[in-house]
Amino acid sequence: MPPNKRYPDAPHGKDTVQVGTEYENFVRDCLNPFGAIFWHWEDKTLQLFGENRQGWEVKYDYRCFSRNPNGDGTNRLSIELREKSERGNARWIEGGILRNDNTWMYVQGNYEIIFVFAKNWLRRVYEEKITAEDITTFNGTVQRFYLPIDPDALRGAALILEVVDKAKRQATPLRKDEKGQWRL
Repeated sequence: MPPNKRYPDAPHGKDTVQVGTEYENFVRDCLNPFGAIFWHWEDKTLQLFGENRQGWEVKYDYRCFSRNPNGDGTNRLSIELREKSERGNARWIEGGILRNDNTWMYVQGNYEIIFVFAKNWLRRVYEEKITAEDITTFNGTVQRFYLPIDPDALRGAALILEVVDKAKRQATPLRKDEKGQWRL
């Protein structure tokens, strides 16, 4: 039996649910000093309404960014649109920014950088700028588009946090330039 019963086709045999939960807990601790308080449902059936009562969706995008010049950062965010629990399922279900639930804030990043977006801003980008050719399928289970970090994510994020101490779960807002734009 694969380590991830909910998503048996997860890449590299990873338990993506566990990896995601660990990142959600990390983000929660990093955002808490900025007044963002949320916790995830203990009862998974409640996730039909959203990931949590507060309406925050958190996505771990481990390759989105890396300050390490030898790292494998892509400098883009992979924005989820639809999903399937298994490749063999015929039907895609709306996920990520297209899921109709209580989500209004969409948080995505890795253990170096955390982006906080209004979900409606990401939907507007999808509706106004993304074409069918821009949508890719990953592992036969996720449909997504890529949002370049510079300039798009830097312009659209409500908040960007730079992780300063992963072990202590501490982050600080990214600096802004003289025009008020976020800068890496």
